[in-house]
Amino acid sequence: MRAKKFKTTGIIIAFSLCIFGLTGCQSSKKTENSVKNEVTQTPEATIEATKAPEVTAEATAKSTYEPGTLSAEAYESKWLNLRFTPPENVTLATKEQMDTAMSNGKELLSGNVSSELLDQAVQSSVYEMMAVQANGLPNVTVTVENAPSADMDTVQYFTILKKHLDDANLGYVYGDTYEGEIAEQTYTILDVSVETNGSAVTQTFYLRKSEDKFVNIIVSYTEETKSDVDALMAGFSAIE
Repeated sequence: MRAKKFKTTGIIIAFSLCIFGLTGCQSSKKTENSVKNEVTQTPEATIEATKAPEVTAEATAKSTYEPGTLSAEAYESKWLNLRFTPPENVTLATKEQMDTAMSNGKELLSGNVSSELLDQAVQSSVYEMMAVQANGLPNVTVTVENAPSADMDTVQYFTILKKHLDDANLGYVYGDTYEGEIAEQTYTILDVSVETNGSAVTQTFYLRKSEDKFVNIIVSYTEETKSDVDALMAGFSAIE
């Protein structure tokens, strides 16, 4: 039952994670769909790099990042100063389940994005945590991604994210960005919605920059499961 739960919810979760990773990548090869949907970016939001961000000696000297630890009982990251203790009826995914979800997301995007670009997206990010309620929704994921450029901020990041969502042509609808907190840390937040399997799914994207990386937290839910989101997010707390 647990494997089926992650399989049925993994597509939409993993799609979001793959899309987040794509914000740091740009390929010289474009699909027919992406050409049709191409939009003009402001100079500040344009990313010229054609490869996933590489960890240079200079970047290593600046970054103190270390991946968090994950068990069935809790997720904890000292670098993020973040702990997640799953509430009742919420399960933390194993590494194998997260890998399966990412494979599903890559498959979903394969018709719209080149395999080269998808591989770059996966390589540029660390998938730290995925927590899913018993019926699949709501769920929450945490990723850490190399910043595509030192001067990119969260607003510019979301501008590129929207372009990639539009290029995927799955009908995402966006709200306005605003600010909020998780575990005493301030995030720029974007609400999006999309139809999937006959249901309207809302996703709240929390984004902040720390050192040379972006921290991404995505909460997915339906109107019927919206009332459970607060209980899910109450699982987050600061370590110190």
